Amino acid sequence: FSGAGERALIARGEPDKSILIHAVRYTVPALRMPPSGKLPADKIATLEEWVKRGAPFPAEKNHTTPTTKNTGF
Repeated sequence: FSGAGERALIARGEPDKSILIHAVRYTVPALRMPPSGKLPADKIATLEEWVKRGAPFPAEKNHTTPTTKNTGF
């Protein structure tokens, strides 16, 4: 996994170019996530699919606008 400096943590649409995916696959001994043990194959596949789809974030539900009330600070 040379050239890690040229790779993105999440290369949207390209799991094989994503540092995150290499970390969860345990393909790089010095870069393993989570360090406590490899994720099950179905969880890794879910992350790979998420990256393939462009790593979208779910829409926020019940989004509220912050208030400007005086909190005393």
